[in-house]
Amino acid sequence: MNPTTIKGLAAASVAGSGAGGYGIYYGVNSSRTVSQEIKEPLLTNSSTDEAWKQHLASYKSLQDKWLGDASDESSWVGSMKKWCNDSLNTYWSNSKFSELSEKAGKWCVDTEDIKGRVKRTMGQGKSLISDTNTETVWKSGWDTYNSGKSGKEISSISATSQEQGWKELKSFCLETESLHASSHETLKERYKDFCTK
Repeated sequence: MNPTTIKGLAAASVAGSGAGGYGIYYGVNSSRTVSQEIKEPLLTNSSTDEAWKQHLASYKSLQDKWLGDASDESSWVGSMKKWCNDSLNTYWSNSKFSELSEKAGKWCVDTEDIKGRVKRTMGQGKSLISDTNTETVWKSGWDTYNSGKSGKEISSISATSQEQGWKELKSFCLETESLHASSHETLKERYKDFCTK
């Protein structure tokens, strides 16, 4: 066979392999969405407004409020829900895929722990009972629990006396505070009820 012909066939073969490789790469990635790029738990339409507002303070501090004014918090939550829903369902083929992945990775994730959520939502005049508080403060917390636990019992607390009860309450609060808030709604409510003063 003519050497020129052989070279031409080889070049065509290499070119074909390259095109085939790209086709496979595109085929694998074309169905990917922004949501698949994010490893953290995502906020969804079923997430509570309380969960969505975990990013509100950060948004309000922005100079460029890209989603509009946030003075009406309910309206802002609605706008953010829509933006996240649209962005998270954007496909890899979209020219803004990388940009949206980065932005959604900041505004559409649900990473708040119980301590952070309760601290953010407990209102004025309240504070968390922390590891640094005195035994007296924890005993007062136990008294609050013991008198108000009906229907709100904490399974890890079995003590009936203040002397043992405050220690069990402290253990509960410290073990619970780092749990993912949205995944542990009941524990979050018990923490809010009895790990604050």
